[in-house]
Amino acid sequence: MSEVEIAVNVKDIIKMLGWSLRKFHTPKWKKELISAGVIFYRMEGRPRKKKIYAFPSRLIKWVAHKAAKGEMI
Repeated sequence: MSEVEIAVNVKDIIKMLGWSLRKFHTPKWKKELISAGVIFYRMEGRPRKKKIYAFPSRLIKWVAHKAAKGEMI
């Protein structure tokens, strides 16, 4: 039986990347993460609000891909 991966929220994402919240919300990084399929939005709460989540495995693969290309994050 395979394990179910739990999506992490913004606090955990920036903790994994070692970024500040300000750097995470810059248009360059946010657009790149969305287009790469690393982060996604989910509607939660009352009233409904968009919240950002990511799967840790996809985040790690994205970082590895960027490092393999020699890019700094």
